[in-house]
Amino acid sequence: MTRFFLSAALMFSLAACSAEQASATAAQAPACDVAEAALIGDWQRSGDAGTFEQFSLATQNGERRFDSWLHERPEVSGGSWTYQADDCRLALNGADSNLAWHFKVSADEAGKQITLSPLDAGSGTVDGSYQRLAD
Repeated sequence: MTRFFLSAALMFSLAACSAEQASATAAQAPACDVAEAALIGDWQRSGDAGTFEQFSLATQNGERRFDSWLHERPEVSGGSWTYQADDCRLALNGADSNLAWHFKVSADEAGKQITLSPLDAGSGTVDGSYQRLAD
């Protein structure tokens, strides 16, 4: 009987510790500081690596449009995008295909450069930095 009470006390102690650790971890996790509005515009890769050479995120008539270019020719036209501002997750979808890319977004304070870090392991996407193109 004593062994049962000790086991129960240990399990309760571990559960309480896990809850405390979970709330501490959540408090340490940085909130997303990239607003959706900061993503809208035209972007060009600023280094050698990146999934896209150039891309555009726009809103038209309440719809979100994604287009990309490779060697100044259309690569993806009429795609769509979604953004989860609570955790900086950007999803890009091709229009006429099953293509989809998922990224974690970070940005500089001026909003002139973003970094897209792929969330899909093995998807062929790579980290890339992009510079905002002038309007």
